[in-house]
This record gives sequence, C-alpha cells and structure tokens, in this order.
Amino acid sequence: MIQISTEPSVIVYDEYDLAFIDIPFNDSSEYYETFEHLNKDVKFNKVSLQEFAKIKEVADFDVFAITKNPYQRAFEMFKHSVVENKSESKNISNFGIGKYFEEALNKWNDYNSTKITTQTEILSDINKHSDIQLFKCETLYKTDLQDINELLESRGLRGIRYFRKNKKFENFLSDFDDLSFEVINYIFIDDFKVCDYTKTT
Repeated sequence: MIQISTEPSVIVYDEYDLAFIDIPFNDSSEYYETFEHLNKDVKFNKVSLQEFAKIKEVADFDVFAITKNPYQRAFEMFKHSVVENKSESKNISNFGIGKYFEEALNKWNDYNSTKITTQTEILSDINKHSDIQLFKCETLYKTDLQDINELLESRGLRGIRYFRKNKKFENFLSDFDDLSFEVINYIFIDDFKVCDYTKTT
C-alpha cells in the first residue's frame, strides 16, 4: 500500500499508458486499496507533477483523477490540521472551519496549517500536457463504477469493485456556519466550476 501524503503526485502505470493524479484529501487511499486488490502484479511509478510533465513530453497517457465536493474536502483538511497540531488542536477546533481557513489564508497564526491546495491548481498543472478524465467521489461512493472501470478495462486492467466513504465524514456539513460557506466558496471557487459542484450561498 502506498503511503498517502498531503502533497499531490501522479501514479504512472507505464505498461498500460495510464496515469492517476493523486489529489490530497480525495480518497486516493480508497482507490489504491480497491485497485491493488485485483491488480496485485501491476507495476507503477509514483512521480511528482513536475516529473510527470517531463514524461508527457516523450510519452502519451490516458490521465484520470478523482474529484471531491469542495466542502467535504475542506472539512477533511481542517480535521487533518487538528491532528497534525496536537499542541494547538483545541484552539484550532474552537476556531471552526470558516475561522480556521480565514486565518490560514491570511497567515494570521503560526501553527502548522495544512497547505491549502485547490483541486483546480493540481489539475491545471497536468492539463497543460494532457486531457484529464474526472470521476467524482460521490458517484463512486454509490458504487456507480461503470465509467472508471471502462477506462481501466480498456487498458487491460481489472476494474474496481467498491469505493467506500469514511463514515466519520457522513454529516460534515453540520459543522459549517455562514462564515464557513463564505470562506470555502471564496478559496475553492474554481473547484466548484471545474469539478462541477454546486455552491451553497
């Protein structure tokens, strides 16, 4: 199993001319688990976005990524920061999501906040060199796996059989207040457009 980091990367399946963009906080670990379960012998390389850009100059790949509702993704980034900052965890939790992102964006605190990286920023780095097929987490949660499996199977790989949602994030919107929606709508404005999600106003 690959160790998941908070930095974006690209998983390259050279023999299959296929590449997966690992966007942090988009359930990549769930994809890895279900994919590797049925494709144990498939070899891959994990590279940075910059390294993949160089690879794309001399090779052609089908490129895909998994996207996530910006509200849920922001919530998971917030929870990750609480865990990573044990000495400040109580203060960060008391901020709430909106206040946390407002302070992190404006650098009003010196704690180690989770790096705010939008899905669009990561996709744009790759999209300069390749078209990208996007699959929504929310669709995969419902076991609607036909489209992603068509891609995998067209490359001679076995399709995934499940894609589970972390149940502790089931009711994430209950933690949102007006400031939370306002700040997340501002920071992730392009994600709503590019990844096709609806904003709450």
